[in-house]
Amino acid sequence: MKKSLASLLASQKANLKIRTTFMGCQRLIRVHLWLISLILCELCASVAERLPNFFIGINELKSILKDKTSVFSVSPQGISKVCFFKDHFYKLVPTEGYPTIEINGIRMHQTKNMTPDQDTKLKIELLHIFKNATILDICTGPGYTAIEAYKKGAEVTTIEKDICVLEIDKINPYSKELFEGGIKIIIADAFNEVKRFSVSYFDFIVHDPPRFALSPG
Repeated sequence: MKKSLASLLASQKANLKIRTTFMGCQRLIRVHLWLISLILCELCASVAERLPNFFIGINELKSILKDKTSVFSVSPQGISKVCFFKDHFYKLVPTEGYPTIEINGIRMHQTKNMTPDQDTKLKIELLHIFKNATILDICTGPGYTAIEAYKKGAEVTTIEKDICVLEIDKINPYSKELFEGGIKIIIADAFNEVKRFSVSYFDFIVHDPPRFALSPG
């Protein structure tokens, strides 16, 4: 009887210890959750300070969510499609990967069975670029080829004759590295510009226009 009572008391103490530990864990979890909530609130407040202050109606928001063929930009004036007309119609369009540019409905990348970023990486891999190689990229477009080559350690020069394409690139977050100083951008007609370089100046030349009718760069 004494043994059973002792066992019972030991069991109750163990249960009490478990409950106390569990309650302690609960308090610790609550504290952690409170700290996480506080950090998230601070982050949200910090981000909100950087965001433009504007109102968007529910119907406009629904319209944006339904539009699967456009990319939208947020500015102090509100939310708008990344597209404009200046002699030609320019538009940034979404894909399963990186967005691409359309000029009068012609896409700068193939988007069927392959995303623009996959297409770019495949082209660069085929070149077997070595460090400090000199590369000429004709027809900058969104700049993905120039950026990927630069990441491989190459010295990249890219030529684009259409300033409107570069204006879209400045809005496209995936083109950001194009303007960070490592890549030389030349705004000119490549047909004339290449004559300024000596023979064999570049180790690689990439010329991948959307259509050969538009190929002068």
